[in-house]
Amino acid sequence: MQADDELCLCFHISCRKVLNYIRIHRVRLPSQLSECGGAGTGCGWCRKQMQKLLVQCQESPPAAEEIEAWLAARTPQKSVYGQGREKYRAAKGVQDVAAEGLREGEAFGGSEIGGSERIVTNDVGEKQGS
Repeated sequence: MQADDELCLCFHISCRKVLNYIRIHRVRLPSQLSECGGAGTGCGWCRKQMQKLLVQCQESPPAAEEIEAWLAARTPQKSVYGQGREKYRAAKGVQDVAAEGLREGEAFGGSEIGGSERIVTNDVGEKQGS
């Protein structure tokens, strides 16, 4: 993979962003990487690769000018990584909401989208009549 290839495909987080997050925030535990734009909190496919990157970065951190070569030596090719994710998601029965799109009135995150109810608020967020 290259530095700007997406490591977390659910949240579009690049390898470069994860590496910079590890370096800047001095990450010590894989679970801390979820604070990097939500990486690893979607389907879960990228968690193992992020953990590997964390360990490798702690053992031998790349210099800024070496990131491309460093990643190429330590990560799978982008196409292989994407195919692995497809198989992983198919085996888990995970569907991509973005690919299917939300239909009118379908629930998402506990709230309804596109329903007939309209809530109007004033400039300080107070609910106005129905």
